[in-house]
Amino acid sequence: MTVPPQGTVRLNINVDEKLHSSFKAIAALEGKRMTDLLLAFIEEYVRKHMPSGLPQKGMCFRTYRSE
Repeated sequence: MTVPPQGTVRLNINVDEKLHSSFKAIAALEGKRMTDLLLAFIEEYVRKHMPSGLPQKGMCFRTYRSE
């Protein structure tokens, strides 16, 4: 089991079994990791929806390969 980088937390979600299977299959066909795809989505969502007045101190955006 790989140890996550320091400063990371685990996020668990409940997903419909068929949706999970489809997502996993498509990611594999594209040669991508599900984790990288989800992290790229979360980062983009945060960038788009972050209120401009909120301090971004401590915000960390990593570059994940989702292409």
